[in-house]
Amino acid sequence: MESLQIYQQLSAYAAKTLSALDDYLHKVLKPEDADRVITFIEQHQKNIIAGFGILSVYILGKVLFKFGNSGTGNSKRVKKKRRKHHKHKHKTETRAKIDPIEISRHQINTAMNEFDTEFLPKLNALLSRVEEREDAICGPDAESNKKLLIKAASERSYKDAFQYQRLYFNEQLLKLIMRLDSIDTQGQINLRNTRKQGIKRIQGALDRLDSYKSRMQSLIDQKIIA
Repeated sequence: MESLQIYQQLSAYAAKTLSALDDYLHKVLKPEDADRVITFIEQHQKNIIAGFGILSVYILGKVLFKFGNSGTGNSKRVKKKRRKHHKHKHKTETRAKIDPIEISRHQINTAMNEFDTEFLPKLNALLSRVEEREDAICGPDAESNKKLLIKAASERSYKDAFQYQRLYFNEQLLKLIMRLDSIDTQGQINLRNTRKQGIKRIQGALDRLDSYKSRMQSLIDQKIIA
């Protein structure tokens, strides 16, 4: 009688275990594989209980649990690889979709920003020094100022000479014009007009520099430093 009760208890416990295994197996295995395992256990349930008791079911559950985790890990790795591939593909497509019109606009803006921040202030400073030197050697203290400037000229680098400065700015501004002229405006009228206005501004700076050429040459002849 006692053995029958123990067997019934084991049977009830095994039934609960099988129910839990059934739910779990359907999560980690293919439906047909899960059904095949559960069917096998149900067919041999009495032998399992009689021979090994609930321990056999427990061991089987542990084995299946490890197998399921292995499958889940592989699934996670596959999903991660797919996400990585999708992310890389998305980045590639994003780079491919860069608007050429925006590229041209950026190139024009970059060139004009260099002109406004790097070249124009230095050019204005150079032309202002021409005027200051002219005033210094034409005023009441012209002779003493001229001697000081000539002495200073001998102590300064050749890059500080008016001749070098004029040629430097002339070359750099011409390069900037050529750079703007080579930018493809993609058939956009507004970009073409922006580029044209930029070239016109730089050409105006070149013309202004050229207008000071004879005045610079006069200072150069007198050995006056820039």
